[in-house]
Amino acid sequence: MSEYFTKKDAEEFKEDIKRYLGILAEDFQHKLGFVIDNQMDIKREVEGLKVNVDRLEQRMDGLEQRMDRLEQRMDGLEQKVDMIHVELVAHRDNTEVHVQQVKKRRRQ
Repeated sequence: MSEYFTKKDAEEFKEDIKRYLGILAEDFQHKLGFVIDNQMDIKREVEGLKVNVDRLEQRMDGLEQRMDRLEQRMDGLEQKVDMIHVELVAHRDNTEVHVQQVKKRRRQ
């Protein structure tokens, strides 16, 4: 075994390096292809999610409009209930006054 680095050793070393670099390049290309493929899948998924978000926002807007209409109806119903309450109280008071007047007449 020689302690010197021969030209043949240099050539073998050069070939080994080329082989190793070829393997690394092939591995890199494979991984890069995998990343590109997954990137396209991810991009499609993101676009799908954006569409879903847009649909949900439209639904939420529709629900908000419905809630506003329901609140308006509820306000109207509350006003009607208040009016009916006032009318019932007035009617009750009228009835009580009438009953007292009738009792007063009977006593006389």
